[in-house]
Amino acid sequence: MPNSTLDKNVLNTVIGYQEAVKVKQELEKTGSDFTDQKWATANTIAKLHPKRLTLEVSEIIEDTATTKTFRLVSTGGQLPPFQAGQYINLFVTIDGVETARPYAISSSPSQRDYYDLTVKRVEDGFVTPYLLDRVEAGQQLLSTGPMGTFYHNPIFHGKELVFLAGGSGIAPAMSMLKDVLDRDLPYQFHFIYASSYIDDVIFIDELRTLAQQHKNFKLTEVISRPPENYQGLTGHLNAELIQSLVGDVKQKMFYVCGPTTFHDFCQSQLLSLGVPPRRVRIEANGPPKHPDQLADWPRAVSMDD
Repeated sequence: MPNSTLDKNVLNTVIGYQEAVKVKQELEKTGSDFTDQKWATANTIAKLHPKRLTLEVSEIIEDTATTKTFRLVSTGGQLPPFQAGQYINLFVTIDGVETARPYAISSSPSQRDYYDLTVKRVEDGFVTPYLLDRVEAGQQLLSTGPMGTFYHNPIFHGKELVFLAGGSGIAPAMSMLKDVLDRDLPYQFHFIYASSYIDDVIFIDELRTLAQQHKNFKLTEVISRPPENYQGLTGHLNAELIQSLVGDVKQKMFYVCGPTTFHDFCQSQLLSLGVPPRRVRIEANGPPKHPDQLADWPRAVSMDD
């Protein structure tokens, strides 16, 4: 297929591309020199990539005993588009302390009415207890616009997608799955979901229903701390288990999303199977593992403060 044809096919999958082409064609018919569109580009960029968004919590959905999904709507105008797999930085003030945390959007980019942020409690955490215990419907929150590079690239990533997700890593994977299914994209989507306990698996009923409804979506559940007499897969996503589940790894694109320790372990297991680093995508939106070891870390500040 010629490159120009391939590029056009890819662009046609971008939400809003066809509308932009129609506007361009209409302007060309009038012979406009675009002086009447002064500042239009800057204004469009500001709408698509705002520095800050004021969002309102329209609904709080309890997913598991440790996880809630916050449905956020815009307080003014339409929400900017995003790529499935991207995140927003959420700004909060907790007892006088201003801070921010990145949270992946778990809703589908095919709709622009709201963003869903799925938040799992972090033991001894600072922000997640605040969100889960103190934030209420109707409350306003400040965030950045969508950002991040953890998304599917149709040119380079192929059509055989394997997701290794752990815990709250379900959020970006769920958005990408919904995007594939909503747009009926011709991809094979294998979702391998690792959780500690069977009663703390986020979105499990919805995932099982989608797997029954769509032939191109396969769901594999793995529990590391199963109850007695559990009949499903158990253990950790080591190389042997991954190989047995996915078979030939050569033509597949792997996406790893979950806690940092989960990233590191899965990446090492994939590399041991011969998966090239370019075919492993890691969701790494959080802080570095040892920020106090960075060159710019204030020496007078202790990590224990």
